[in-house]
Amino acid sequence: MQGRRLLTLGVILMVLGVPAFALRALCVGGSCASARQDSSDAPFCSLPEEIRDAISNGFYEGRSGDVFAVTGAEQVKNQGQVWPSVRSEPPAVPIIFWGAGIVPGAEISQGVGLEDIAETIASVLDFDRPHPDVRVGEPIAAAVASPREVRLVLEIVWQGIGARELRADEGL
Repeated sequence: MQGRRLLTLGVILMVLGVPAFALRALCVGGSCASARQDSSDAPFCSLPEEIRDAISNGFYEGRSGDVFAVTGAEQVKNQGQVWPSVRSEPPAVPIIFWGAGIVPGAEISQGVGLEDIAETIASVLDFDRPHPDVRVGEPIAAAVASPREVRLVLEIVWQGIGARELRADEGL
């Protein structure tokens, strides 16, 4: 009796398995020809490359949030913070360096970002920051004078104030 059950089970499995095997062997639907696609480290492939790179470079496991939001062409500002947007022009942020350890009248080139400020301040202070593998910024070489003994750096950050607001209200 048990041998008969085993035989019946074997016949059922063969009946179910033969069509699947035949379909795979004949490459029905072209499934064999399609190349294997590797998964992306960033699960937001539909975003423009610059935004995808910015989010990926700014992510630090265990410190960054689990939810990211990127707006469309309309830029969203919430409590002074501007959300990342797919619009072509990133928000402009005024950067001013002044004092000991800084080259007077140095031109800060286009493309310098906020991630470069900490590296520039570290260069001015001649401070070796640990864990360089978790940072993406570079010191702004044109602004850093030859090493001096600088003991104090004052960094001022105006929340919600960008270059557009400064241009609009020269009294700021």
